Order: sequence, then C-alpha cells, then structure tokens
Amino acid sequence: MNPRVGWIFRAILFSLFGIAFLSLWTWDYLGHRALSHAATTAATVTDHRIFYHSKGPTYSLKYAFQVDPDPTTYTSSDQRGRNVWMSLNHDSWEADVATKTIAVKYAISDPWINEPADTNPWIMRAFLLGGLLFLVVPWMKRLS
Repeated sequence: MNPRVGWIFRAILFSLFGIAFLSLWTWDYLGHRALSHAATTAATVTDHRIFYHSKGPTYSLKYAFQVDPDPTTYTSSDQRGRNVWMSLNHDSWEADVATKTIAVKYAISDPWINEPADTNPWIMRAFLLGGLLFLVVPWMKRLS
C-alpha cells in the first residue's frame, strides 16, 4: 500500500473514532449533568445475572421504580433511554439481589435518566478514553 494512502486512511479512521468518542462522551456528560439535579428512591430488582468472561465475572441487574404521583414505571436505562443491564460491584450486587431492592438516583426533570446510586460516573469515561488510546497508540508508533 502506498504510504500516503495508508496515512490518509488512518487519519480518516482516527477522525471517525474521534467523532464517535465525542458523541458517546457528550451523551454521558448530558446524562450525568441531568443527574446533578437528582432524587433518590428505592427500586425493585426485576432481574439479575452474572456474566462470566476471561477477566472474571460481571454482576448485573435490572430494576423498576415509580415516582409519585406519576403512575409510569421507569426501568434501568441509559442516557439514550434503552432498558439496559446495570453493572455493579460484587458486594453491592449481592446485597441488592438479596433484598430485591436497590437505591436509584434519577433526574427530577426526566426519571428515564437514572442509575444505581453507588455508580461511579467516571468508569464509562475511563473506558472510552482507554479504548481510544488502545486504537491510537499503535498508529502513533507506525507514524514515527
């Protein structure tokens, strides 16, 4: 492959990954900003699982809650409103599954934006940044 074409291809691919990273970070930021004006409630654990993979188990659950006087049932969801599995550390997961309840914080303006109360918002940002660096570092070595 022509070195110039390879460089252009990497630059385009890097730009696309940058745009994707920025989009995901923006969604994450807006969701956590909405949660800066949050309330906390007890939610009912509706499902739980342990997913085993090479780096060890991941403890996840789903939950549902209502906000008085609204009859709507809100569920574990991400900033895009998708019903998702929420990952927790082992001790929190075990306690929540045993009691069938979990403390949830939700945005007062939009309860569909919610997360477990003991979630660390920096985990997703660190994951995204780590993924971006994983993709960029090998290319930087090739360019030099």
